[in-house]
Amino acid sequence: MRSNTDLELPKDARTLMKAPRQSEVTPMCTGKYCHYGMQKAVEEILKEYHRRGIEKRELHLTFNIDGLPIFKSSEKSLWLILCSERNLKNVYVIGMYWGYEKPSDPNAYLTSFAKEAIEICQNGVTWKKKPVKVYFHALICDAPAKSMCRNTKGHSGYRSCSKCTIRGKYMYKTKGQRNVGNGQKVGGRVCFPGVQQHACRSDEEFALGAYVEIGKGYQLGSTELTKIPGFKGVSGVP
Repeated sequence: MRSNTDLELPKDARTLMKAPRQSEVTPMCTGKYCHYGMQKAVEEILKEYHRRGIEKRELHLTFNIDGLPIFKSSEKSLWLILCSERNLKNVYVIGMYWGYEKPSDPNAYLTSFAKEAIEICQNGVTWKKKPVKVYFHALICDAPAKSMCRNTKGHSGYRSCSKCTIRGKYMYKTKGQRNVGNGQKVGGRVCFPGVQQHACRSDEEFALGAYVEIGKGYQLGSTELTKIPGFKGVSGVP
C-alpha cells in the first residue's frame, strides 16, 4: 500500500497498531507478573458492542483463571487472568504470570486484578461521556485453578466440596470391579457417597471465612477476590 498509494503508512504493522515496545513486569513469587488491565478489557468490550450497533449501559463480566505449559520440554508455564462479557465470545487478557510453577501466593497474584476490579465494579466506567455499570457475574475455572485462586482445599481433599459441608471418604477398588481380583485393594480416590442432606455453603459465610478451620477447614485462608463487589464465593463460581 505504501508503494501504490499516497497514504503515509508506517513500514511496520506494529507501529500502525501502536503495539507497546515494552511492558511493566513485576517480580512475583518465583516468577514474573504483567498486568494488562481490566479497564482496557472493558473498553474493548464496549467498542465491540458499538461496532455491532449496540450501546450498552451495563456489562456483566465473567472471569477465568488458568495455567498452561509453554513448552513440552520445560516446566515453564503461564497463568492467565482472562475476561469476557456474558453475551460475547471475545476474550481479553487482564494479567499474566510466568514461572516454573503456579503462583505460590495466590493473593499476591490476584492483588492488581482485585484492586482494579474493586474500583471499576464500585464506580463503573465512562464511555462516550455516559456512565456504564460493570458487574462481576461469575468466576469460571477448572477444579485446580478454582481452589488456588479461592484459597480452598483441592478437589481431592476430604472437605473439598464447594457447595456443601459433606466430608468425603477414601474408597478403594475391590473384588468384582474391573481389573481387580482376589479381593485386593488397588488404587482409590476421595468420593462423596450417600444421599443424606448436608448444610449448604453460603456466599456470606465464605466471605467471612467461616469455613477456615486449622487442618480440617474447607478454606485455607482469605482471598483477595472477596473484596470485589459482586463476587460470590459459592454461587458465583460454577
